Amino acid sequence: MSARTNVLANVLPNVLLPWFGAALALAFAWVVPLGESPDELAHIRYAEALARGRLPAPWTGDAHGYEAHQPPLGYVLPALVFAVSGGVAVAPEAD
Repeated sequence: MSARTNVLANVLPNVLLPWFGAALALAFAWVVPLGESPDELAHIRYAEALARGRLPAPWTGDAHGYEAHQPPLGYVLPALVFAVSGGVAVAPEAD
């Protein structure tokens, strides 16, 4: 294996792919309006449920519980913010 091949084999996965992934994430954040990503409401509902001291019920077809399969640790910080601030007004209640 030549030195050039070895450098390319290390640079591509370790440098270029993370930059490409970051560029895609920034492009998505730029194009999609705040609060309108496909599952954002479900994430907000999960954090609101934790702020009320309960886990979300499993998904029944509405916005509640769609992310109930996720572990709660990632939602603790938003839940604390919701508990202190009283929640958010951007997430309408599901019918």
